[in-house]
Formats: sequence, C-alpha cells, structure tokens
Amino acid sequence: MAYAHQFGSLNQWVSGWLDDNFNAAGSLGTIPCTVSGTNTLVMTPYTTPTAGTPPFALQPLIRVSAIAAASNSGAVTAAVAGTAALPVYNDTAAGPVALTGGEIVLNNAFTLTYDPTLNTGSGGYHLGSASSISAGTVTSVATGTGLAGGTITTTGTLTLASIAQNRLLGNITGGSAIPIPLSLTSILDTIISSTQGAVLNRGASTWVSSTEQAWTPALALGGAATGMTFATQGGQYFTIGYLVVASFNLVLSAKGSSTGVLTISLPVASGASNRIGIGLISSYSNFTSITTVPWINIPASSSTGSCLIAGSATTTAIADTNLANNTGLAGLMVYFSG
Repeated sequence: MAYAHQFGSLNQWVSGWLDDNFNAAGSLGTIPCTVSGTNTLVMTPYTTPTAGTPPFALQPLIRVSAIAAASNSGAVTAAVAGTAALPVYNDTAAGPVALTGGEIVLNNAFTLTYDPTLNTGSGGYHLGSASSISAGTVTSVATGTGLAGGTITTTGTLTLASIAQNRLLGNITGGSAIPIPLSLTSILDTIISSTQGAVLNRGASTWVSSTEQAWTPALALGGAATGMTFATQGGQYFTIGYLVVASFNLVLSAKGSSTGVLTISLPVASGASNRIGIGLISSYSNFTSITTVPWINIPASSSTGSCLIAGSATTTAIADTNLANNTGLAGLMVYFSG
C-alpha cells in the first residue's frame, strides 16, 4: 500500500505527516486492547507505552487483540474503541457462525478481525483464538451415558462415570437406546431366559438356555400303536448340551391290537456312535408274566428305547403278551443326543 505522504522527492515537509504514516503502519498490525464483559465485549486500545497505539477506525481486516476477562456463554458482540457493537463469528468448515459458548476462554488470548461483509453486510468480527475445541463440532459430553464430564476444553479430561457395584452398562429395551447400569441377572434374563432353573449351555451357534420342557411319551408294539389309548400320558425332559434327562408317566386305558416288542418314544433322538443310554422304570403295574424289574435300553441313533426285562444270562424284550389294558409304567431316562 502507498502511505499518505511520500518523502523521497520532497525538499521540505510537515512533521505531522510522519504521525499520519506511523498511524497507518500501526493499523496494519494487531492493536492490543483491554477488554471487559462476557458476551458483550468492550475493547479499548492501550494508551501506553509512550508510543501508544494508532487511532482505531473500522476498515477491512483491521485486527485487535486482548486477554479474555471471562469465558463466553453464548453469542458475543464487540465494541472496539467506541465504535458500534458488532457480532463476533467463529470460522468453521461451513463458514462463519455466531458464537454459542465456550469459544472465548478466561485468560486466553484472542483476536478479532473486522469484516464488513459479515452480519448481512453490516459488518462483524472473525474470532481468532485457541478455541475450547481443536477440531470438529463436539463441544460437550453428556453425563449418564458411561462418561462423566461437561464442556470439552483443551485442558479438560474425560472420565468414566461411576455405577453401582456389580452392574454393567447395557441396553435390554429391544431397540437402540442409551446404555444404563444393569444387573447381570437382568441382562441374562433378557438374552437367555428368566425361567427359574434355566441352565446356560453352548448351542450350535450361540449360547442358549436349557429349561424343563413338557413332552408326550408314547408306547408302540412292533413299531405300531393301533387302538392303543392312555388314561395317563405325560413327561418332562431337560437338556444340558447333549445330555438329556427325561421322566415319563404312562397308564394304558387300552393296549390296542398291535403286536410285537414294546418301545417307548424319546423326547430327543439319541446321538450316533457310542451315545447309548438307559432308562429306569421305577414304578410299574399290571404287567403279565414279568418277575424281574423292567428297564429301558436306549441305542445310538434312535428315536425310541426298547423295554426289557433281565434274565439269568441275557435280556428279554417286553411284548404285547406282557401288557394288559391298564398296564402302567413310570421312570427316568438318561442318554446323550447329538
């Protein structure tokens, strides 16, 4: 820029011309000021040292500086050297935006640069400072979501919020939600089972719960049950991994017309290879020609168990001829599935 007074070609000059040029040169730098206020700043150029500061006049890109007397809590205006109060803007990736709080920090240095195009052409200031955040748009951390904190500053810290003993942060709402402190019981009840007596075990692809289940046991003679009916027919079973424990209680009301050896259905098929099992018939009644305690053999890879009686050297299958129309049997079976 050219100064108002050029001395190179002059034979004489007025001393005040030097002041004019010095003041113009001073305005090219940053004019230090005192400042008061929080969101309504009043800035006054220093009058000391002896050299003082140049007279302030609004012009594009003139810049003033100060040490913040307070941290702003919202939008800010600044009045410099008696000029009109003008809004202050923060420069962002999306362009200048009005201050919202925390951009000017107590005891931090900041600068204001005048821009006549701001404020829809009425003028305003660009803020230059070490802002409370160094990048991005996040300015605070909400408490109650596993973090304790507040406004983010360059010297602030983030800490984990405390929760009650034996609690985990989680979400059991069934949808997206802010995690809250939960007991392990409530988490397992939601993702596995809240049924009393449930046991956790590893399924084929995930952890699952095992609970007592009802089933309807059935008898067959030679693989059929024509005309067979029951006065009592019920059972319960429980699985832990591949282990199956099943109880049964059966009382016939008619044995029907089917013939052959007696079998009982299984709630879950037995496994292959050597996964055989056994059934104890703990209570029985109204059998014909049975003198020893009956029991059940559960072979591998089967959906039924064979009802047997023990002999002196071998076992004998129970058949239709050993049944009456009111035969009853109850007991427990243990075997491996899979």
